[in-house]
Amino acid sequence: MSKLAVGSRQLAVRGWQCAVGSAQNRSQILKPWTLDLGLWTLVTQRHKGTGSKQLALLLLFALSASMAIGCGPRKQPTPLPPPAPTPSPPSQPTPSDTPLPAPELRAGVAPSRIQSGESALLSWESWHASSVNIDPEIGPVDGVGQLRLYPDRTTTYQLTATGPGGMVRREVTVQVGDVDQAPVMAEDIRIDPSLPLEERFRLAVQPIFFEFDKADLSGEARKVLDANASWLAHPDNQGFQFIIQGHCDVRGTDEYNLALGDLRAQVARQYLASKGVDPARIITVSFGEERPFEVGDTEEAHALNRRAHFVLLNR
Repeated sequence: MSKLAVGSRQLAVRGWQCAVGSAQNRSQILKPWTLDLGLWTLVTQRHKGTGSKQLALLLLFALSASMAIGCGPRKQPTPLPPPAPTPSPPSQPTPSDTPLPAPELRAGVAPSRIQSGESALLSWESWHASSVNIDPEIGPVDGVGQLRLYPDRTTTYQLTATGPGGMVRREVTVQVGDVDQAPVMAEDIRIDPSLPLEERFRLAVQPIFFEFDKADLSGEARKVLDANASWLAHPDNQGFQFIIQGHCDVRGTDEYNLALGDLRAQVARQYLASKGVDPARIITVSFGEERPFEVGDTEEAHALNRRAHFVLLNR
């Protein structure tokens, strides 16, 4: 083999190594270079010793072109687009944005009329309240409880429940002695007109209580209903409906107590209608013994549970 042929072969091998070393996909480069080397070997063997310069120059040109293609600049891959920004999660309300529930308070006393030296049982229950206070002369008490009262004269007790969501008041009166006294009217309680309607309704419209196994209105119940009717018939307080709930104590069958509770609610409705309250505004329902005001099997609990209760209908 001539020196020219040997030099051409070395140059071709270097070009093959360059192409293979710089290729991103070796399988695409090895195959054509393998063919070129095979062709080189075949040609040089067949023309060995001929010294043909033209043949050597031709092969040298072909291999140089292949080397140039293999070692030329590679096409750069197209960069991927940047990822889309992650959307921000919706803002959540902070605890300060959530309105706090207003405190609620329920209170009752039984019996509401006593003789001097006798006692009455005051019961109360509060919700969403951090403190409960009773005036006069009692002070702070638990959120739920009972207290035996021994007033020596007619006394009105004011219960105040305070919590993060506001304040609410209830008043109950224990009458002492045989002298008839005027009922405590809604105007005497001095209800703040800026209070929500539900709060004003609770303050002004009080429950009435019944004797055992009776639906007759006592003199005390009539006075309470007179005060209720006075507030309900006022021109400022006629734009809503309300419910009279009839309740019983636990004595008696379920069916009997449901019927007795309905009768008590109907009696209260008829009395209010006779005092000028539009009966179309009044809805009656009986719960029998299902919703006691005071849980227990004592006479005090029974007396508190025999009642007609007034609830503002959601507007």
